Amino acid sequence: MVLRNFQSGDDKLFLNLVNAAYRNLETLTTQGVKRLLSPPYFEPKGFFIAEEKSKPLGCVGVFNLSAKDRVDLRYLAVKNTFSNTARAGVVK
Repeated sequence: MVLRNFQSGDDKLFLNLVNAAYRNLETLTTQGVKRLLSPPYFEPKGFFIAEEKSKPLGCVGVFNLSAKDRVDLRYLAVKNTFSNTARAGVVK
C-alpha cells in the first residue's frame, strides 16, 4: 500500500471515496469539495490518498484550524477492502 499526497485532479477521487465510505451519513457535493479544498484551511501536503496497485483505497485530510499549531483530522474514508476483521475476533 502506498500513502501519497493529494494531487491536482484528485477532487473527484476524494468525492467518490468519501461518499462511498460515509454513504448516507454524510454526502459531499462537487461545490462542497471545492470549498473544503480551498485555502486557508486546506493544505495539499496534509491530505493523503491510500492506494494499492494504483487503485485508491481511502483518504484522510489534515486541516489547519484558526488556533496556532492546531489541526483537525477529517474525512477518514476507507473502502471495504480489508478482510482481517474476522481474524481479529470482530463479529459482523
